[in-house]
Amino acid sequence: MDASELVPCAVVAGAAASVAANGLTHWCVRRKLRRPRPPMPDNAPAVSILKPLRGLDEGLYENLRSIAQQDYPGAVQIVLGATSADDPALAVARRLQHEHPELDIAIVVGRPNRARNPKVANLIGLTEAAAHEILLVSDSNVRVAPDYLSAVVAELAQPGVGLVANVIAVRDERGLGAAFEALQLNGFVASAVCGADELARHPCVIGKSMLLRRSELEALGGWRAFADVLGEDYVIGQTYARAGHRVVISSYIVPTVGGRWSLRRFASRHLRWCQMRRWIAPGAYAAEPVLNPAPWWLGAVWIAGTRTGALGLSAGTWLAAAVLGVLMSVLRESSHARLLGARPLGWHALAGVPVKDLAMLAIWALGWFRRRVQWRGHAYEIGPGSRLEPLGSDAELEGLPATTDGVV
Repeated sequence: MDASELVPCAVVAGAAASVAANGLTHWCVRRKLRRPRPPMPDNAPAVSILKPLRGLDEGLYENLRSIAQQDYPGAVQIVLGATSADDPALAVARRLQHEHPELDIAIVVGRPNRARNPKVANLIGLTEAAAHEILLVSDSNVRVAPDYLSAVVAELAQPGVGLVANVIAVRDERGLGAAFEALQLNGFVASAVCGADELARHPCVIGKSMLLRRSELEALGGWRAFADVLGEDYVIGQTYARAGHRVVISSYIVPTVGGRWSLRRFASRHLRWCQMRRWIAPGAYAAEPVLNPAPWWLGAVWIAGTRTGALGLSAGTWLAAAVLGVLMSVLRESSHARLLGARPLGWHALAGVPVKDLAMLAIWALGWFRRRVQWRGHAYEIGPGSRLEPLGSDAELEGLPATTDGVV
């Protein structure tokens, strides 16, 4: 083959792989969401719902109230907590506690230096205040329907199941950054999670919703076993699977409230997630652009402008191929929004799809080389397995004496 044909051939091969991968993972999303849910067991087990808080998420009270309004026949305890007594989210938690005296609600102020991963540090304190064997980790930006708890508990009751996670959908987004966030989670992330589970039985757990048993967690080392990794949710899922527990990605969709996002916040979060995936599973990370049509339609545009007649095709043919690549991406995002119950994408959102894809391609490339991460006010360097090493003043925090957790 002539060297001048290598790039055009690579673009054609990449485009074919992208079409096949996106079609297959879209089928996986549809298959996952159509999977029938198991019935609730006759004796509903008691559940402690752990709500790690930090700052004022948009609609935080409504999010917490959705957990308080669960239609569940068993005993429920709600444990709300932060790792700083000054966290403004605690005032919202106390409001929920005051307005629902009939519910078992505990509020915890934990210790921030119990783990390098801030969420895990919070979960350690929340779990110590939990009264029940079944634990549900539910992030503060999750807003669910009244049947949520029953649906996930029914999954955990199935033979051999040790951990239940969910397909996540972003709803109620406002602003360009939030629109990009919704497109990425409802499109690429849903495709990757459902595709890995349906095709390879490889659970990709997203920690916004995790249901598990305390005793089995403790047998695997407890939260402290995941204290110093960035991708604690994925590592937890893999640890459960290696231990012989079934990890179920439930067909029950868990909505998160997008709210207002800046482009900076979108880029920061997804760079952190890319860094995490790059250090946890570099082989899978290398293959991620197959699900992003941007490299292939961008390559087709470049060939149309610089390599007229490549592979015997006219510039117009290459441009037409590029347009088809963009349309394929737009179709996927629109279809996924419908499948996941998000609001239909308007023209402004659809027009932003190729821009988002290009942005994610750049962030993906940066994720290969950047090891440092800023997360919740702390600076870390990421190593293999997404292990966190504190940098600068954060490294000095490791020697500080611990204070006492308090339950309010």
